[in-house]
Amino acid sequence: LAAWMTGRAMTGNPMLAEVGGEMFGPGVYVHGSALNIALTNPMVTLDAGGDPDAVFIFNAGTTLTTSAGSEIVLLNEAKADNVFWVLGTALTMGADSILVGNVLTGTAITMGTNALIEGRAIAQSAVTCETACTVNLSAASIQLSQPSTQPSESAAPTASSLPLESTVTA
Repeated sequence: LAAWMTGRAMTGNPMLAEVGGEMFGPGVYVHGSALNIALTNPMVTLDAGGDPDAVFIFNAGTTLTTSAGSEIVLLNEAKADNVFWVLGTALTMGADSILVGNVLTGTAITMGTNALIEGRAIAQSAVTCETACTVNLSAASIQLSQPSTQPSESAAPTASSLPLESTVTA
């Protein structure tokens, strides 16, 4: 809960509601409402620019909805452990979607058939799976802090000690 609250309070670069087809560098990205990865352009690319410590934080006011077959792609040493999806309410993943990073939601996470999360799925009420879903847990702790300056695509946020422990049950 503490990491979710810290993430929800973060400010950063504004982003459009439709993130499909976009490429992001390290930083904090904010949208006041729902995010979407549409079927017409179902790939989102996260490019660390060769920095293995690069951090990506996506803060949405409400939900993230991914279309069937959507995918988050990591480039140039980007790591799933350093990606955070902080959602005001929920994540809904379409069938065969691949999401990387740590998902923290205010309510629920719903994963469609064969959906995959490379990271963590942490919801304050429920994580549900239609059929054959997978969450590949990371060993890293979840740590978030607001950068001291407004981030740009070349400035990555820093982490502080704000560990969050969770238990995932099937």
